[in-house]
Amino acid sequence: MGDLEQISRTIEEKIKQGCDQHFHFLESAENEVEVAKIISAFANSSGGSLLIGVKKNGKTIGVDPEASSKSIDYIVEDFTNGIISFSLTAITLGRHFLLLVEVDPSEKKNSIKINNSTAYFLRVDSSLFPANKIITKAWKLEKEKNLIKEGEEHNEIMHLSKEKEHISLSYIYKVSNFKNNRLDLALSELIVLGRMKLISVENEIRYSIQR
Repeated sequence: MGDLEQISRTIEEKIKQGCDQHFHFLESAENEVEVAKIISAFANSSGGSLLIGVKKNGKTIGVDPEASSKSIDYIVEDFTNGIISFSLTAITLGRHFLLLVEVDPSEKKNSIKINNSTAYFLRVDSSLFPANKIITKAWKLEKEKNLIKEGEEHNEIMHLSKEKEHISLSYIYKVSNFKNNRLDLALSELIVLGRMKLISVENEIRYSIQR
């Protein structure tokens, strides 16, 4: 992101704007599962930055960068599958030290361990979601993008999407005459092709045309 002074100015402005697709802030790294979800979700999406030492209302309270760095290293090693690429930078904002965790997008999707089970998460707008069946199917199809051929199911989903600002999977099932599994595949393929995108609406994943 550049020199530390420039980073601090950029971070101060981003805090004012609030959390978004590529930026999130937390008061501390004490909630290990939450931190693991956020970092893993950034890696599974298009990357992002997690800032430690800022309250939900945007007030900077600061942290011990060295202690927080050790916590982040532990969380990534202990809660994820360990293939996440990230960097840690201690920055100063006013009188406070903060820790900036910059996460690179990962080609291989990352899971986290929760209560002896694994789960995948992704970032949609400023929200965190577990990967549903449409998303996991889309991830598996990414390497076969050039083999995808659009058919009637794809056309129907696109038509439904043009009628509304966003649609849910349950709505697609309700109004379509195609079998659910065929619609699942078509929607996943449209996401891979970049014709449909994920959006967050009232803490739920919806689907919208990529304009």
